[in-house]
Amino acid sequence: MAMPPYIVTCARCGAVASLKVASQWSDGETRELKTYSIVCQGCIAPALAAARLRHRQCRVLPGETVEAPGVWELAAGKSSMALVRRPDLELDAPAG
Repeated sequence: MAMPPYIVTCARCGAVASLKVASQWSDGETRELKTYSIVCQGCIAPALAAARLRHRQCRVLPGETVEAPGVWELAAGKSSMALVRRPDLELDAPAG
Protein backbone atom coordinates (compact mmCIF):
# COMPACT_ATOMS: atom_id res chain seq x y z
CA MET A 1 0.00 0.00 0.00
CA ALA A 2 1.34 3.43 -0.96
CA MET A 3 1.98 5.93 1.79
CA PRO A 4 -0.04 9.14 1.61
CA PRO A 5 1.88 12.29 0.69
CA TYR A 6 3.04 14.43 3.57
CA ILE A 7 4.51 17.89 4.01
CA VAL A 8 8.21 18.06 4.88
CA THR A 9 8.96 21.01 7.12
CA CYS A 10 12.11 23.06 7.67
CA ALA A 11 14.21 21.84 10.58
CA ARG A 12 15.01 25.44 11.52
CA CYS A 13 11.74 27.42 11.24
CA GLY A 14 8.94 24.94 10.50
CA ALA A 15 8.04 26.36 7.06
CA VAL A 16 7.58 24.00 4.11
CA ALA A 17 11.02 22.61 3.23
CA SER A 18 12.27 22.59 -0.35
CA LEU A 19 16.00 21.95 0.06
CA LYS A 20 18.37 19.33 1.43
CA VAL A 21 21.83 20.15 2.80
CA ALA A 22 23.96 17.03 2.35
CA SER A 23 27.36 15.61 1.45
CA GLN A 24 28.01 12.98 -1.17
CA TRP A 25 29.43 9.93 0.59
CA SER A 26 30.96 6.80 -0.91
CA ASP A 27 32.70 3.69 0.35
CA GLY A 28 33.97 2.88 -3.14
CA GLU A 29 30.97 0.71 -4.01
CA THR A 30 27.97 2.57 -2.67
CA ARG A 31 27.29 6.27 -3.19
CA GLU A 32 24.62 8.29 -1.37
CA LEU A 33 23.81 11.67 0.10
CA LYS A 34 24.37 12.02 3.83
CA THR A 35 21.85 14.56 5.08
CA TYR A 36 22.77 17.39 7.42
CA SER A 37 19.47 19.29 7.25
CA ILE A 38 16.15 19.67 5.42
CA VAL A 39 15.26 23.37 5.17
CA CYS A 40 13.33 26.10 3.40
CA GLN A 41 15.14 28.53 1.10
CA GLY A 42 15.12 31.25 3.79
CA CYS A 43 17.13 29.07 6.19
CA ILE A 44 19.69 27.71 3.74
CA ALA A 45 22.61 29.98 4.70
CA PRO A 46 22.72 29.11 8.42
CA ALA A 47 21.97 25.44 7.71
CA LEU A 48 24.81 25.20 5.19
CA ALA A 49 27.22 27.03 7.52
CA ALA A 50 26.37 24.57 10.33
CA ALA A 51 26.82 21.62 7.96
CA ARG A 52 30.25 22.90 6.93
CA LEU A 53 31.29 23.04 10.60
CA ARG A 54 30.06 19.47 11.20
CA HIS A 55 31.74 18.26 8.00
CA ARG A 56 35.13 19.44 9.22
CA GLN A 57 34.75 17.11 12.23
CA CYS A 58 33.74 14.12 10.10
CA ARG A 59 36.02 11.09 10.21
CA VAL A 60 36.23 8.67 7.31
CA LEU A 61 37.50 5.13 7.12
CA PRO A 62 40.02 4.01 4.50
CA GLY A 63 38.24 3.82 1.16
CA GLU A 64 35.49 6.24 2.17
CA THR A 65 35.02 9.73 0.74
CA VAL A 66 32.78 12.51 2.03
CA GLU A 67 32.54 15.60 -0.15
CA ALA A 68 31.88 19.11 1.15
CA PRO A 69 28.24 19.85 1.97
CA GLY A 70 26.04 21.10 -0.84
CA VAL A 71 22.41 22.00 -1.52
CA TRP A 72 19.88 19.85 -3.41
CA GLU A 73 16.23 20.46 -4.32
CA LEU A 74 13.82 18.11 -2.56
CA ALA A 75 11.60 16.13 -4.93
CA ALA A 76 8.87 13.75 -3.81
CA GLY A 77 9.36 10.18 -4.93
CA LYS A 78 12.98 10.61 -6.07
CA SER A 79 15.99 8.93 -4.55
CA SER A 80 18.59 11.25 -3.07
CA MET A 81 21.01 10.56 -5.94
CA ALA A 82 18.36 11.73 -8.44
CA LEU A 83 17.97 15.16 -6.79
CA VAL A 84 19.12 18.32 -8.59
CA ARG A 85 22.09 20.10 -7.02
CA ARG A 86 21.79 23.88 -6.53
CA PRO A 87 25.35 25.29 -6.38
CA ASP A 88 23.89 28.78 -6.87
CA LEU A 89 22.48 28.54 -3.33
CA GLU A 90 25.82 27.46 -1.88
CA LEU A 91 27.61 30.74 -2.61
CA ASP A 92 26.02 32.98 0.03
CA ALA A 93 26.61 30.77 3.05
CA PRO A 94 29.77 31.40 5.08
CA ALA A 95 32.42 28.70 4.74
CA GLY A 96 32.45 28.23 8.51
